[in-house]
Amino acid sequence: MSDLLTYTNDTKKDARRRKTMGDIGEQYACDLLERAGFTEIKNLNTLRANFPLFDIIAKKDDRYYLFTVKARNKIENSTGRINPCYNICALKGSSLKRSKSIAILKELGYPEITAEYHYWITCPIVPNQQWSFYWGRLDANPKYQQLQQSDQYIGVKMSDDYLTTYDILGSIDHKE
Repeated sequence: MSDLLTYTNDTKKDARRRKTMGDIGEQYACDLLERAGFTEIKNLNTLRANFPLFDIIAKKDDRYYLFTVKARNKIENSTGRINPCYNICALKGSSLKRSKSIAILKELGYPEITAEYHYWITCPIVPNQQWSFYWGRLDANPKYQQLQQSDQYIGVKMSDDYLTTYDILGSIDHKE
């Protein structure tokens, strides 16, 4: 696990590290969604490789929800400072990713899932500490509301001041 938290300055190793960290974050997020009463939880990347924008679909109270999950080192290895913002979608092609994800879900037989049921889940990872998973509605970000019309950069601010304002989905005791 410590390899996941160490930046190596090797492009291939760091890409594998980020993917593995993301996979672990998605699995824990699925576990926490189940604890929160969600059912029919599916990792969208297992239904279709590299699913655009969203990572998880789940059902609660007869409604489907979409989640994008970001698990990152809390402290940036390159600077030693708190990673201030987790990118949900980069500017270029972001509008297309959103519409493409909705179209794929429709092809897979899911009903339309409107923006008020689109969520983000983030986890700032610190070695040998409890991992807290924060969550919120994507449509609370005005830029997400504009995503149907044009490309937008969307991120979740992750400094300690912001973390205190977010809802916590749950925590995982993950110790090496």
